[in-house]
Amino acid sequence: MQSMASLKLATARRGACVDWSADWVSDLVEQRLRTVEKLLSGIRRGKVVEPGVVHRLRVATRRARTSLEVAEAAGAPESAAERKALHRLRRIRREASEARVIEVLERALTQRLEELLTGSERTAIAFMLGVLSQEEKAANAKVVRVAERYGAGKFRRMRRSLVRGLRGAGAAVGPDQASTALAAQLASDVQAEANENLADPDRLHAFRLAIKRLRYCLEAMKGESSTRFENLMLQVMGLQEDLGRLNDLNEAAHRVAALRDRAASSRASRPGAMPEEIPEGLDVLASKLDAEHRERLEEFLREWAESGAERLKRAIGEALGEAPGGAADWAETSEAPLVMVRSLQEAPAGERVSV
Repeated sequence: MQSMASLKLATARRGACVDWSADWVSDLVEQRLRTVEKLLSGIRRGKVVEPGVVHRLRVATRRARTSLEVAEAAGAPESAAERKALHRLRRIRREASEARVIEVLERALTQRLEELLTGSERTAIAFMLGVLSQEEKAANAKVVRVAERYGAGKFRRMRRSLVRGLRGAGAAVGPDQASTALAAQLASDVQAEANENLADPDRLHAFRLAIKRLRYCLEAMKGESSTRFENLMLQVMGLQEDLGRLNDLNEAAHRVAALRDRAASSRASRPGAMPEEIPEGLDVLASKLDAEHRERLEEFLREWAESGAERLKRAIGEALGEAPGGAADWAETSEAPLVMVRSLQEAPAGERVSV
């Protein structure tokens, strides 16, 4: 992988004649941090987390982090204020993540109640929705606490200190050059993750995060770069959507299976603690979700092997001049999913795959 310094030098030479303001870095970072600050203020004032807010908060923290990465690519010096901002953004995103997972799972299970299900499945879903409702209250309480922890004054002082330092330092290169340099680095990270065993949910999750980081970088681009990266942005958005659905389905399957095991254990120790149809229904639901996840994962891997990897390679080549890492690495990316599909088909239901 090219170093960030060499990437900055190469892109600076390509775009040396572009006009830009020295304050563009501080303006970008301030805009992204203000969005996080506004969401935290709304949560803090209302003492409640409205539907959809945790998703917007997580996205806002990732975009803010990306703005700091763009600042680094533009030559901004590292500072204590930047380290503090990154720490707080990670903390906020971590607290919001559990609430977001529960929110997505509740919506998915509620939709399944409208399907033609057995009586035990409907009973099991109703039971799980009750459990999730309690877990959601606890998760949302954590989000409220983190919003209160970084009160209006504390977060605002951090933002102003960071922006003041960035404004004083200025930018060594323009937004087009810095964003392109960062995009090249993140595209290389995407390629590295794509060469891993994507049939393993953990590796697929890492690939999804790499795709997310590249998308947020592309969103920060303006002018010439945004036009040049249009096709790559479309490819990345499509991948993020597909991978997000797979991740949600995998998370649902594991959560239902975990609750099934807890319910079965509770009933075994105290037979009258709950109706027998609850653990039975959870077992049926967990099996269905696992089978659906495996089927969709196989479809994704086949499509990735047949054309997806090649489309992404071509889009990166169009945007950056060449696919990072070279053609040999991308050839491996195209062939590896075929092995993953076979391993997925041979693995017992519910078992993670290792290639």
